[in-house]
Order: sequence, then C-alpha cells, then structure tokens
Amino acid sequence: MAVEDLEWQERYGDQTYKKQSLAAIWITFLALHTTVSVVLPTMFVYLVVQMHSRTLMLGYSLAATCIGELCAGPAFNYWYDKRPAKEPVVAGLLICAGGSLLYALSPHPTAVLLSRFLVGCGCGVQGVLWTMIGGFTNKHNRLSVIGSTRMLRVLGYILGAGLAALASYAHEAPAPFDQM
Repeated sequence: MAVEDLEWQERYGDQTYKKQSLAAIWITFLALHTTVSVVLPTMFVYLVVQMHSRTLMLGYSLAATCIGELCAGPAFNYWYDKRPAKEPVVAGLLICAGGSLLYALSPHPTAVLLSRFLVGCGCGVQGVLWTMIGGFTNKHNRLSVIGSTRMLRVLGYILGAGLAALASYAHEAPAPFDQM
C-alpha cells in the first residue's frame, strides 16, 4: 500500500469514502458541463429570432458565462479553504441550476445575460473539485483519474447538445427549444 493511501486511511478510515467521493465529483462535472452546453445550440435562435435582439447579444451571453466563472472561482476556493467541501459544491450546483431555470423563464435578453452569468458562477466550483481530485489520488493513479474527469467534461458538452436536439423535436417544446 502506498504511503499516501496509508496517510489517507489513517486520517479518513476506509477507502470506499475516497471512491464514493470521486464518483460524486465525476457526476458533478458531468452535470455542470451538461448544464452549460444544453443551451448553446438554441441560444442564437432564442436571442435573435424570438427576442429580436442583436446578434452581438449572443457573444455577450457566452462571455457572461466565462466572466461568472472567473468571478466566482476564487470565492468558492476561499470558501473551500475555510469550510467542508460539500458546502461550496452544493452551492455551485444550486446556483448553476438556478441560472438554467432563469434562462428557461427569461422574458428579456438582459435576463438571459444574468442567467448565463449565474451558470458561470455555479461552474466556478470546478477549482474546488480539481483540488479534491488532487487530494483523493496518489501519484500512481492521478493521471488516469484526471483523464477520466476530462473525458466526463467532454461527455457533458456532447450530452448537453444532444439533449437540446432531442428537446427541439418535442411537441410544443419550451421557448428556447421550439425554434431550433
């Protein structure tokens, strides 16, 4: 058994906690990136055709996601330094879900900008998740775990676009999806 595993077992006990935590982190990454990408195929039609806004608003809404992540990332990391990891991760998921709900209900392009900013803020928790992965792995399995995590991020982007395509074919699809 590796020294890191012995230290972990001495500090936290059973190794199943580590495996369950990694599974939860992977599910969180998948959910975050699916949430980000599910609206991308429909955003242009939603903003330009339905809301009659300028095409420049599409760029603003995509940038709002990145700016939200940029602003919230350090706050989540600071929170993780002071409190247990569960708190910032759950808060990030709730903020991301709230931003997605606001996007679905947004009647105005400014609300779309705010919703994308909130989704970006929720995705700011990724730094906490990467730090947790570094703590849960040892030097022998870290590369495979990080590779699996990156694969799940890409799968989340693909899954989000696929869900958007499926929703666009549904009868009387919600507002962002009915003009795809």
